[in-house]
Amino acid sequence: MKNRTFSKRGHWSKQFLRYVMAGTVIFFLGMGQYQLLYTILPEIPYHATVAWILNFLLGTLWTHAIHRYYTFRESKRLSYFVSLLRTYIGYAGIQLIGSVMMLILVDIQGVNHLVGWSLTMLLVSLLNFLVMRHFSIVSWENS
Repeated sequence: MKNRTFSKRGHWSKQFLRYVMAGTVIFFLGMGQYQLLYTILPEIPYHATVAWILNFLLGTLWTHAIHRYYTFRESKRLSYFVSLLRTYIGYAGIQLIGSVMMLILVDIQGVNHLVGWSLTMLLVSLLNFLVMRHFSIVSWENS
């Protein structure tokens, strides 16, 4: 019994380490994508929040693929499109939290949009791991 618990914990730890490594790369690529969207969007009300939402919609596609094939490569996974759909569903609540946070930090409080983006990403990153690990990518019987 003890070996099984250690084995499961060790597997979870390796996944989380890969999540952090992939997440570091994703963080900087996502920041670049966000900055590009922020730059090309016209000056509109709630500019940073709109860029955040578009960044989420586009970023989830490639982030899902990276985590599916790298972070959770050793797990029994759901089919690609089922897991992508579940990722969007699972991320929807997290996206709402992040959008409200961006609205408050950047559009209301006047924090620099990249600082707001970074703070928001730090908040949602742990929630994203839990959603992928227990709902969207890894099969339930394997989580």
